[in-house]
Amino acid sequence: MAKYAMLLVLAGLVVGCASGHYSEDTSASSPSSYGEAAKAPSTTDTRMAGDAGGNAQLASLMEVPRQVVKTGSLTVQVEAVDKGEKQAREITERANGRVDRVESSDLAGPNPSISMTVRVPVGQFDDVMEDLEGIGVRMNKSVSAEDVTERIVDMEARLKIMLAQEDSLRKILAKSSSMENSLAVNRELMNLRGEIESMTAQRKSLASQAAFSTLNITLIQKATAEAVAATDPNWFQTSWANAWGAGVSAFRAMVGILMWLVVFSPIWIVAILVLRWLIRLASPPKNRAST
Repeated sequence: MAKYAMLLVLAGLVVGCASGHYSEDTSASSPSSYGEAAKAPSTTDTRMAGDAGGNAQLASLMEVPRQVVKTGSLTVQVEAVDKGEKQAREITERANGRVDRVESSDLAGPNPSISMTVRVPVGQFDDVMEDLEGIGVRMNKSVSAEDVTERIVDMEARLKIMLAQEDSLRKILAKSSSMENSLAVNRELMNLRGEIESMTAQRKSLASQAAFSTLNITLIQKATAEAVAATDPNWFQTSWANAWGAGVSAFRAMVGILMWLVVFSPIWIVAILVLRWLIRLASPPKNRAST
């Protein structure tokens, strides 16, 4: 029992060291190397392993094509939203893309709109954006890009290490003769398998986002007076209420001005009298007599 417990601990130490340096060499986790792994590495060896791991990761980054996640949003004003939706679908399919979501609102009202989410190949993103702008008048536009190459390379390296650790644990489980040890190793295997599947899903999702860019499109229809009158049965009452409200506001403004004039009349009346007196003083005597 102690023997298998010691083997399990040594396997974890060996794989942990490999994880810290992103090493692809998994020979130390084989059953024949557990005895040699008990010897702690020197500082020089650790530094050399770290340098080698960093160089390996840098080489992987240089070999892997750049992976960029691009997302964008676009608002376009069109003459008719149903026609605009059809054109947007044609542009997306022509670029080997797909439509993931379509939502519409107020299609029978005066302000109809349609929102779409499409996925297009990253190489076609700019062309699709330009074609979509051409179906109407661009109102808003935003584009963002994120380089995820390093994250993908890091995930792949960690997956290799975890798979090697899983293989080592399976070998230990196969040689275990104790029920207690078998249960402990099997529990570790289940936890490790869950982490592997989770990271694999993340890696797949990130690669999919990098391969197909996401574009959110909003189509709004240009409003016309005829459309408003045709879709609003109470347009006359609404217009009359608006006109009456504007008239009342104007009347209140005029009354307010008169009230201000009355309140400040002592000031402006005195100012007018003083100004008139000054004008009389400045005028010639003949004009003064006539006044």
